[in-house]
This record gives sequence, C-alpha cells and structure tokens, in this order.
Amino acid sequence: MRVLYAYDGSAGSEQARDLLAHLDLPDDSYIEAVTVLRPRSSLFELGSVPVDPAEADAQLVEDLAAELQTVVRALSGPGRRVESAVLRGHPGAAVRAEAERINADLIVMGSRGHGVIRSALLGSVSTEVSSQAHCSVLVARAPSVSHVLLASDGTATSEPAVEAVASWPIVRGMPVDVVSVSQPISSLVGVGAGGFGSAAWAELEIQLADERLATHREVARVATERLRAAGVEAQARVATGNPAQEILELAREIGADLIVTGSRRSSTGFPGALGSVARNVIQHAGASVLVVRAPG
Repeated sequence: MRVLYAYDGSAGSEQARDLLAHLDLPDDSYIEAVTVLRPRSSLFELGSVPVDPAEADAQLVEDLAAELQTVVRALSGPGRRVESAVLRGHPGAAVRAEAERINADLIVMGSRGHGVIRSALLGSVSTEVSSQAHCSVLVARAPSVSHVLLASDGTATSEPAVEAVASWPIVRGMPVDVVSVSQPISSLVGVGAGGFGSAAWAELEIQLADERLATHREVARVATERLRAAGVEAQARVATGNPAQEILELAREIGADLIVTGSRRSSTGFPGALGSVARNVIQHAGASVLVVRAPG
C-alpha cells in the first residue's frame, strides 16, 4: 500500500500521524510524509523581514526537513518504508499532485475540527483534497480506531467503500455497523410534508417511502453479508431522514470512531463539488472519516 501523509505541525496532523503509526498496513507498504511550504511571496512581505528572503526561505526548508525526520521515526516500523519531502505551493494542490506522482492508494491528513459554521467554509484543505484527490482520503480526528460505521446506499459510488472495509487490513478485526439511509420522498422532490396536498399524493408518498425503506434495508443486508463472508464482525442498520445527519447521529450513538463512505472524484476543480453527504460528514463528524474513491 502506498500512503501519503500530510503534516503541518497542528494537533490535527499529529493525531493523523499517531493514527497512521498504529494502522495495520500490508507488509512492504510505502509512506511518504510531506509538509507544504507556501510560495515565498505569501510568507514574506516586502520590507517586513529583516533578513534576506532567500536565506530565510532556505532556513525554513531546512527546519521543516528536520522536523519531518521526527515524523519519519514515529511512522517507521516493520514492513514499512518511510520517506519525507518538503513540497511547495498551495497545500491542497501540492498534496494532490504529490499523491498522484507517487501513485498513492491513500492520503492521510488531519482536521482542525472547526465548528459547524467555520467548517462550512469551502476551500478547507481536507475538503478540497477529499473532493479532488485521485485516491481515497482518511481525515483523522483521533489517534486510534476501534469501531467502524460504514455508510452504503447500494450505488456504484458506495461499492468501493464496502470492498475497502471487507479487504483493507487497516480496519481488520474491528466491529462494523452498516447503515443505509432512506431519504423521505418529499425532500427528494422538493415539496414539504404532505406533498401536493391531495389524498392520492399522500397515499403514493407512503407507498414509495415503504418501498424505499425496503430497498435500503436490503442494501444494508447485502453489504453486511459481504463483510461477514470476509470475516468481518458486522451488523445491518437502516435509518430514515437526511443521510448526512443520520450518519453523524448514528456514529455518535454507537461510539464509532471511523466513518467510511464512498465518493466520486470531482471533475470541476471546485471543493464544493464533493458529494453533499461525504462533504457534510467530513466537515461535521467527531470521528475520523475515510472517503473511499470510486472509479470515474
């Protein structure tokens, strides 16, 4: 497995470092620990630094490289090869480009854990990378993982997430709750509760809601059986409501410290293009979040 770990010295990135250090990676895995130095123009305003900017820039690179060596030592272990690099540029773009260069299977990074309002600001590095990276992304919020919540809706986007939980050693041996959330029909068609006000519509809405709930119950059952066949301790759950809210609430209720969900890569270059469920889960979860990239 090839892993890119993004380090910025924050408490969040240190949690990600500790989590990665304890993950059960396959033998002969490769980890590259990187930190990003922004362009010199954004670091030094003309006339504001009493030393030569080039000299200060070189010293920063040297200091960052030395700090990364402590990260390398923390991540090292049997069956792992760990290297480091100081990148330049915008953090999100630099991390994504380096992940593509080394053909990473997984990017591991921290989160500053902003509150609801501040975390809603588009352009946060974790949201940007999760949206646009070519590979899966693990946003860490705790130094360990012991209980997994897997969200599946039965689509091609969520299938790689199910496969990852079934086969990746990093979640091996952990109990897994599989949830599939049925969204109310009224919210899907953009009308309020009670639909268009007719008895016929109300009856149709109830019928469709029952059918959708049955479908999601089957999705959870099939995914759970897939995990059990792979030797994973799993149980199925179904919920009704806003998918992101239900996933977050269930994670809190069962004490899950890792939420796994699928998402396609954004082709727009705009961080907000990340699927709304995955984006909201990343921004507001108290647990770590693994976004498994679907092909395409």
